[in-house]
Order: sequence, then C-alpha cells, then structure tokens
Amino acid sequence: MEKRCMKCGHTNPQASGLETEACPSCGAIYSRVEAAIAAGKLRSPAKPPAPVQISPTAAAPSEPSLVRPVQPHTGAFIKILREGSHYPTLREVVKILTFLSYFIWGLGGLLGGFAALTKGQLMAAIGIVVFSMLMLVMTKVFKEVSLMVADLSDAAVMTAEKLSQTAQS
Repeated sequence: MEKRCMKCGHTNPQASGLETEACPSCGAIYSRVEAAIAAGKLRSPAKPPAPVQISPTAAAPSEPSLVRPVQPHTGAFIKILREGSHYPTLREVVKILTFLSYFIWGLGGLLGGFAALTKGQLMAAIGIVVFSMLMLVMTKVFKEVSLMVADLSDAAVMTAEKLSQTAQS
C-alpha cells in the first residue's frame, strides 16, 4: 500500500496501513498528522514531491518488472542512531570481543595448521584452517547481529521518546 506523508510529502510505497505507522522520512505518525489536519491544528498538507521525468528516448521495458526499485540509502539515520546510542558500553564490548575473536581464531588457525603439517597430518591441518576460517566468518556475523540488536533497542527508545513528546503536545 502506498502512503503519502501529510507532513513532509514523502511517498512510502511500502506502507502497511497500521494505525501507528510512521513516515520513514520525517518520523511523523500518519494517523496523528491526518487527525491534526482534520482538527485544524496543522496547516494544509505538504506538497507531494515533483514527479520524476523520464526521457522519451529511454527504452521502455518489454515486460513489467517484478523487482521494486531500491531507494538510495544515505545511512544518515543509522549514523545519528549510533552516535547517540543508549548502549555505548555494549558497542565497545562487541568491538573488543570481535578483535579478540579475530586474533584468537586467526592465530589459532595458522599455528594449529602449521603444527599439524609439521607432524605430517595434512587432513588435520586443512580441517583446522577451514574451522578457523568458519569461526572468523561467524565472528563477523555475531558482531553484526549484536550491533543490530543495539540499533533496534536505540530505535525503540527513540520511537518511544517521539511518541511521548507527540502525546504531550
């Protein structure tokens, strides 16, 4: 369902229609902005963004596309979220544990593989190196998951703060 924000004019092609859904551009809750406009507390809705002009020389697709165009991601929100994080200690602990894991698994894989090779155990050396590489990949995955949990927690706190401020005004 497509939804246009009455506050900033941003069109959200992936809107779900929920009562508490917010504009991804400005954070305004659609239903509350519409209610405020109806009650006369806000001015008329924002102008919709100008339509995209397509060159007449551009080739039209022969078949309709099943893939939605991806909107460019600036990363501005995630920067703001991470700079003002409520969980800086968790983020630092994740960084330290990630570094230690990279060091331990990288060094362990090299030393373990070398030790097995010196004893003439080629298959054991290969197994140790492959296992260490797997653990290095898993370290990266666990780091990303941990930071995503912190990001989600920060986003939930920010949303609650905005809802609280909106309710008070």
